[in-house]
Amino acid sequence: MISRIGPGPSASTVPSRSLCRKAQERVSEVDFAVFRDTVLSYLSIDDRAHYDRPEVWDDIKLRVARYLEGLCER
Repeated sequence: MISRIGPGPSASTVPSRSLCRKAQERVSEVDFAVFRDTVLSYLSIDDRAHYDRPEVWDDIKLRVARYLEGLCER
């Protein structure tokens, strides 16, 4: 299970503010059904059992939104 994206982006990899804002807006658009139907089949059986819950997907989206918030403030 991947719980960390990696080190923060370097100055050369930080997206433009407009791209960053668009990503922030879109993070909530992918609902659990889309995630489940698109991603789960690629995961291991153990990971599938963990991620096959809407509350886990909500937590991932929240963490992504927070990450993007910090990224957009740079």
